[in-house]
Amino acid sequence: MILYTLLKKSLLMLICSTLFAIAVCVSDQSSHASDDELPSNLNTAIISSHKEEIKKEESFVTTTPEKKLVDLTDILFPEDIYKTLIAHTIGQDVAMESLATFVHQHLVNNQLRKAIKENPKHPLLQRMKLEKPNILMMGTTGCGKTSSIEVLAASLKIPFAIGNATEWTAQGYIGGKWQEVFENLVSNANIMLQREDNVQREKMPKRKSRKGRIIPEITKERSIEDAIEIAAHGIVFIDEIDKICNQTSGELDVIKRVQEELLAFIQGAKLKLNSGAILDTSGILFIAGGAFPGLVSPHSIGSKEYKPITITPKKLERYGMLPELAGRLCNIVQFSALSKDSLKKIILTSKNSPLLYHTQMYKIVYGIDLVINEDVIDYVAEVASHQSTGARAINAMISQLMKDKTFRIKAYVHQPLTIDKKMAVEALSEFAKTESKEEIPLSVRMMYT
Repeated sequence: MILYTLLKKSLLMLICSTLFAIAVCVSDQSSHASDDELPSNLNTAIISSHKEEIKKEESFVTTTPEKKLVDLTDILFPEDIYKTLIAHTIGQDVAMESLATFVHQHLVNNQLRKAIKENPKHPLLQRMKLEKPNILMMGTTGCGKTSSIEVLAASLKIPFAIGNATEWTAQGYIGGKWQEVFENLVSNANIMLQREDNVQREKMPKRKSRKGRIIPEITKERSIEDAIEIAAHGIVFIDEIDKICNQTSGELDVIKRVQEELLAFIQGAKLKLNSGAILDTSGILFIAGGAFPGLVSPHSIGSKEYKPITITPKKLERYGMLPELAGRLCNIVQFSALSKDSLKKIILTSKNSPLLYHTQMYKIVYGIDLVINEDVIDYVAEVASHQSTGARAINAMISQLMKDKTFRIKAYVHQPLTIDKKMAVEALSEFAKTESKEEIPLSVRMMYT
């Protein structure tokens, strides 16, 4: 009995130990399986963590933007130039679009020249040849050619110079020399640089001397070479160029000589200035303007008499311009004659309006509220439309209209003053009779004969 009991206990212990061994084995296998999975999870975690660290490092690294070949930061685009032009020059929207486009091209050319100089071996710049968009503006007197150039000169940050072809003669003849326009260009460039320096000097920090006086920081002195460098990328406007075209059957040698001498520098040449310095004209934009009577339409766009005219180099050649010169002034900007409505709009809305000037001057200086009736403005525009001087007639007529009132201005101080049509008709009677025809002035004809 005792033996049976011992055997029973031994068998039970054996079974328990066997079960325990099986359990340990299963547990060990499970443990090994978990160990096999663990490296994979760790690797994933480590890789993810590494990627996060890389992202954090990249977020602190500032990437340097690629430098642009052509810097357009301060360049006015055609639409910007156009908006400025039409605020002063009324009734010439199509012409102003063309002018703004060509002037923008010149500004871009200036930046391209700078890029080529800085990157002479760049594959995109090595073979690039720049063409100057030289301009020929054509239209009747007073249509806005000169005023649009004056607006450009005031708005663009490049030097301008204006010359009048009627004052020029060729080398060896008595009269003005066309070379003077380049002297003026360099002079204007120098003035522009001085103004820029003054602005910079005002912004610079100042120091006090021992005696308490304010001493500005010393700035670099400008040289004539600095002025010549920016003048070489400026704009030259040649007004009344049609007056140096041979309009007669007989050839006038002096006119041909002026054109030939001028052509060389429009194409690009080196000019020795009075100072002895050399100005390269190959980067200067040339704009020429003229009325060209008989070649352009004297009528305003929209009128029954108006017919669009295509101007070709051949027509300019027949007019008396050298073929080479006509080829260089290839971008034609046609101004139309001003209609009555355009003239009226000039009086009422142009920033250069003489009516605006008189209204402001009377108010500011004399305390006079000046009122010009609408029928007066309509009458002035009507009379001006029959003149051959366009908007210039408006200036003369308003001045004539206000002359008597200005002479007796003391009687109107601090009182309202109204100008009615009766006053206008009396003051402008001579203008209403005038039907002048545009022609070359006698003094100009005598200059070349």
